[in-house]
Amino acid sequence: MGKENWDKLSGNLHKWGLHHVTAALIEALGPLGMVGAQIMYLSEPILSTFIPAQTASDLASILEDPDKTQGFVQALRAHEPE
Repeated sequence: MGKENWDKLSGNLHKWGLHHVTAALIEALGPLGMVGAQIMYLSEPILSTFIPAQTASDLASILEDPDKTQGFVQALRAHEPE
């Protein structure tokens, strides 16, 4: 998932009013990000009733990599509404 997808996902989270909560949860997970990613993958069938399956998959891939995680949190914090 590249930065352009981060912007799209962070924009959606901002639109839904979940960007601050999401950033806080991701930061709180810290070293448990890999576990969080696996939980996201396992719960994808349930989550897909609430959010697009691709969004859940993209978020899980972010949680797998600490560098991606940090970059995405920065994108969430820096995102300004249009």
